[in-house]
Amino acid sequence: MIISDKKLNQFTLEDVIQRKVQFTNTNTIFDKTDFKDNDEGELLAYHEMLSDVRGMTECEFVNKYVKIIKELGAV
Repeated sequence: MIISDKKLNQFTLEDVIQRKVQFTNTNTIFDKTDFKDNDEGELLAYHEMLSDVRGMTECEFVNKYVKIIKELGAV
């Protein structure tokens, strides 16, 4: 999935999320058994974010994730 001819300023949010999915699926840094639940949760979140990136306006996306961040900060 690495796109070697893309300049850094050409990367989209979708590209970054797809790279995170790729890393989560293929990384060998962490023991897969120790991080199984974490990886599953991350992948679910990344797939939801990809869906949001593809279907929401910028304002909708920002509002949704600012709300989530605020809720997490209140915990």
